[in-house]
Amino acid sequence: MSRSSASPLRSRITRRSVVIALGFTALFLFGISRLLPAQLVPEIGRLIASATPIYLLLALAASAATYPLRGLRWRRVLRAAGLVISRRAATEILALSFWVNVLLPAKLGDVYRAWLLKHNGATSFGGAMGSVVAERLVDLATVALLGGASALVAFNGRLSTTVSLLVGIAL
Repeated sequence: MSRSSASPLRSRITRRSVVIALGFTALFLFGISRLLPAQLVPEIGRLIASATPIYLLLALAASAATYPLRGLRWRRVLRAAGLVISRRAATEILALSFWVNVLLPAKLGDVYRAWLLKHNGATSFGGAMGSVVAERLVDLATVALLGGASALVAFNGRLSTTVSLLVGIAL
């Protein structure tokens, strides 16, 4: 099949950058497995194998489903700042930045996300970082709201004054 007649998904998956990223991930995992004590590697495999397959698949599906939703949310943040990118681009950039956050310390994936946005011509690096910070603030507010609501439900509304005050601040 020629490159031009290949499916869009196949052409995206076989791009050199994707192949290099997957190779780097495999190399990283191999390196980590070599650094772990020898008895831990089989134990990790046993733990994964002992997981209930349906729950494992549901967890993976739930995780995968969040990427398009997070991409939409970031796209809305960008649109509010006057920046327009496609839903697909927002989701891809976000997923790549999460991958970098897994591999590198100090949330460098967020810096990478801003660089990718700038590199794709959407805005300056400062504007891109502003959108990342805004999206992270939305994350923080969401976690605070969910945590506060969870505390109220978990304790049937019977919270100490201090905890009630903290939940009130979170909400």
